[in-house]
Amino acid sequence: MNAGKRTALLNAYPPPYFDGIDSGKRLYSAIPLALTNAGIPLFTKEDYFAGSALSADFTGKGWAEFLNLPDAPIHEPEAAGKKLAELALQYDFSFFEYWASDYAGHKQDMDSAVRQLERFDDVLKGLLAIWQNKDGLILLTSDHGNMEDLSTRKHTAANVPLLLFGDLNERREFQKEIRDLTGIAPAINSYLNINQ
Repeated sequence: MNAGKRTALLNAYPPPYFDGIDSGKRLYSAIPLALTNAGIPLFTKEDYFAGSALSADFTGKGWAEFLNLPDAPIHEPEAAGKKLAELALQYDFSFFEYWASDYAGHKQDMDSAVRQLERFDDVLKGLLAIWQNKDGLILLTSDHGNMEDLSTRKHTAANVPLLLFGDLNERREFQKEIRDLTGIAPAINSYLNINQ
């Protein structure tokens, strides 16, 4: 933002999330905390219903079924991926936090883990269908392992992939200095021509 770039976290947060924050019963997790500390507002139910953000499960089914919001928009996973691409293309830098896979790992629930991966595959299919021939990169990674080892409820020290989609030359330039997670933020700054 300080460099004049448009940025957003494309997750929408439901009313109970904000109720928990306001009551002091919940703390912001790392990503929402970083955004709010930077003065970037989190997307809300109204933003989700207006089509400006996506639910954390991509589809909105969790909002309808678990949050008792039966009028919540529902997206099939591939359509959600297309929507994610359309939203991301409105910004210089956008972020989406997918934590359902982490939750499945903590619960040690193989059926849920498989469903999360299948949903993610379909979302990625839709995302890439729209992204073809677009400027910019898509970066997929994680800050820790978890779901690959359901023998433990904890995060693992497994190496996690860093996947880049987009122009081959841009991908090569982007990743050339990345050795671990700490290299990602500097690579993003360099890609966006932001001086640190």
